[in-house]
Amino acid sequence: MKERMRLHVHLLNCVVVPVLALSMSCGGPSLPPLSEQKANIMNDDIRIRLVSSKAFEEAWGAAPYEDRRWTMFYVVENGTLVPQFRVPIGEHPPQWQLSVESEVGHFLGYPDRGELLGFINERLVYREKVTPEGIHAIGKAWELNARTRTMLEIGHAAGK
Repeated sequence: MKERMRLHVHLLNCVVVPVLALSMSCGGPSLPPLSEQKANIMNDDIRIRLVSSKAFEEAWGAAPYEDRRWTMFYVVENGTLVPQFRVPIGEHPPQWQLSVESEVGHFLGYPDRGELLGFINERLVYREKVTPEGIHAIGKAWELNARTRTMLEIGHAAGK
């Protein structure tokens, strides 16, 4: 009986735990096919973590503003991750879960649509309606920041 129990524990440690860890690190459920993602975008059926940046770029065209940077994200109740740069200093977003994630964020700004999008590992984690003027201001700040980044920051944002 003890040998059988050891075998079950060994199988648990060698098979189940690594598979579970791998599935959790991959960002949740697999993405739908690109054609389905684009159709959902066009129908404004946009779901967090189920749409890629590539789908947006193919559905809406290249974003006028784009940025990649190491970013702290606040985790909120509905599963959305709010980038720190969208929260006033000293405050936190509503419904914050007292948890943060730090990752390389990929951001797209579409002023004509009033959409600011954020991605981690090319999965949508943040969507905000912003005025065109607001997106232009964010985009200009990204452009200024890109001109003043050090080589260390550039490599870090690229995941190197």
